[in-house]
Amino acid sequence: MQANGYVREPESPFGAASESWKKPVYDGTTRIDDIYIDACDFDFKNVFREDPARELPYSLCIRKEYLERRAIDGEYFWVPVKELLFLYKAKAARDRQYILAHDRSPPDVQQRVQGKMDKDHSDLAALLDPIYGGAMNGSTLGDLITQHDLSFMADTIKNLPNQPSVMDYTRQKETDINQLLIWIERLVSDSAI
Repeated sequence: MQANGYVREPESPFGAASESWKKPVYDGTTRIDDIYIDACDFDFKNVFREDPARELPYSLCIRKEYLERRAIDGEYFWVPVKELLFLYKAKAARDRQYILAHDRSPPDVQQRVQGKMDKDHSDLAALLDPIYGGAMNGSTLGDLITQHDLSFMADTIKNLPNQPSVMDYTRQKETDINQLLIWIERLVSDSAI
């Protein structure tokens, strides 16, 4: 990472990572912003900030039943199934919500965390949308939630339509908010959470 101009940050205030790296982005000589990369290994405990006794381990990403081979621009990659990506994204949103409610951070850090949480919520809406990669399998999601004692995640899923960034997503994609509600109701019902 250092060879490519990234600098290791002491601790990422934005997400669950064992390492966070950043690199400034320039337009000519004008600094625009920073690129952040959060990295971890499968041994990293991906615990919930609200309850460190609960975790959603990254090691699930190497279990065959949670991987699928997907073609992206003519290349094939092994990627986690939508249901697992959805849970990781929901966990990130919950962690960021906890940070905003409980951590005393400078305003610029709070603004960045808020922006990342808003993106988490719109990403969750996109993962629910069957146009992108098909409908989620409620049974798989329910199994993951049950195996890791994450029933409290149902609140995050059910509350998605109330998030401003989700409303923005539905307007941008010209999706009726009622359609999103149907996807959520089906997912909750099929997952038995």
